[in-house]
Parts: sequence; structure tokens; C-alpha cells
Amino acid sequence: SVRSFLHGCAIFYYKGLIHMAKKHGPNKENLEATRRTFLQIARKDFSTYGYYEASTAQIVEASGMARGSLYYHFGDKKGLFGAVYEELMEEMCAEILASIKDKTGAWERFIGACMSCLDIMMQSQARRIIVDVHTALSYAERLEILQRTLLLELSNLIRAV
Repeated sequence: SVRSFLHGCAIFYYKGLIHMAKKHGPNKENLEATRRTFLQIARKDFSTYGYYEASTAQIVEASGMARGSLYYHFGDKKGLFGAVYEELMEEMCAEILASIKDKTGAWERFIGACMSCLDIMMQSQARRIIVDVHTALSYAERLEILQRTLLLELSNLIRAV
């Protein structure tokens, strides 16, 4: 009947709109690209100006994204800084582990890890963030990040020795 036909057309049209909306809406790759963009710009700004002088307005402007997008991904400036710090700690872990992978003795690995850690901390970009983290984030927030990154890897390293 005509009524059934129109009902079927309406459902087809409705499903088509849903499909189009899903096709054009944010996807996982776009969300990750937006997050990466904010992290790269914020890392540069936090390492150049420090946590307190860096501006989320400047970070948003440099990204070309909407301010709401920054808040969607990080909540606020503190959340963004925490994410930058966590990323730095993950990179630090990777560099430390890479620097000691060929070392065999426990003492040699320990000294290698310490030297690698000091080298990373002397890099200007890392140094400013590592100094500012002590006032920007609470002890509990820093500890939570360190437990997921550096402390986890170092404790695994010690257990392996």
C-alpha cells in the first residue's frame, strides 16, 4: 500500500541521515589528531613560558581548533599540563630502557639508567616541565602519572635484575 511505501521511504531516509551523520562526525583518528595537535603546541608553550605563563587561549589559537575541543580532551589547563607531563614521562621511560638494553650487569644498567635520566632532564624542553610540575600538579597527581609511567618501568627493570 501507499502508506507502507511511504513508511519504508521515511525509514530509508532516516537511516541515510544517520549514516551520513556518522560518516561526517568526529572519528577516532580525528579525535587523536586533535589531541596530538594540542599536546605538541602545549608542550612547546609550557617548556618555553612555563605552566603559569602559558596561555590556553594562545594554545587554542595556535592549534586552529575550538576552545571547547581543548576542554573536551583535557578538561582544563591543569589536565593539559598533566597530559604533557605524562607524555614526557613515557618518552623518558622509552629512552632510558633503550639506553640500557645492551647492558648486562645490574650495576651497569643502573648507572646507564641514571645517566640517561640526567641527560633527558638537562634538555631545556623537559627541564622546564619537570620543574613546573611540582607546583602545577599535586603530589597525588604526580604520583599517579609516575606510577603509570616511570615508576612502573623502573620497578619492572629492578625485578628483572
